[in-house]
Amino acid sequence: RRSSDLQVNQALDACGYPLCTGGVMASREAWCQSLNEWRSHALHWIHRANPEDLLKASIFFDLRALVGRADWANNLHTAITSAIAATPRFIHAWVARHLETGVALNWLGGLQAQTHEGQDIIDVKLHGTAIVVDAARILALSQGLQATSTHARLEQAGESLGIPQAEFKGWMSALDHLQLLRLKRQILVDVHAGNANQIPLADLNLLDRQMLKSAFQSIRTLQQRLEMDHTQ
Repeated sequence: RRSSDLQVNQALDACGYPLCTGGVMASREAWCQSLNEWRSHALHWIHRANPEDLLKASIFFDLRALVGRADWANNLHTAITSAIAATPRFIHAWVARHLETGVALNWLGGLQAQTHEGQDIIDVKLHGTAIVVDAARILALSQGLQATSTHARLEQAGESLGIPQAEFKGWMSALDHLQLLRLKRQILVDVHAGNANQIPLADLNLLDRQMLKSAFQSIRTLQQRLEMDHTQ
């Protein structure tokens, strides 16, 4: 079984999906376990909720069934959401960790760039899309939702929590805009050897900068809502 998993991993790597540097892949023996073993791990991470546990939870709690016994994945998801509901400190700890990384805006609301190789750049994944994806996971798990896509999680959580539609739709639009920026950057030949998530400010015109700032401002409201609901 792990031999075929390794072949799939290698094929994906050849297609441009690089192997996980942390070794979190189906070809690794440590991550090929029974339903009971996964349930035990999940409960352990939830009850301890230290930084390493939260990192593993953010990876493995994003589970979904592709083929085979989908009921096993559903049973594990139910066990996870039930344990989270009974352990409020887990979500509190996850939100605290999540808030350690903010959007690329300064205290005046302007774009906050970093200098890299002589250029002012903004990492739209680290300070944008990754924040939305992580926040959507938190919202979905805290509400016991079955949704697995980020858009569906934001929409269902927004409706469940009674959040104005304009607000959670804004989070979804912000994610779409940043993903489009990343895709445009990735097709440029001169960035193939570098980090395609890093957007030089010099490449953005005034309208582009305003749209980027608006996307970050929307994502900031998402983080503020998490902070208000889970850290007060």
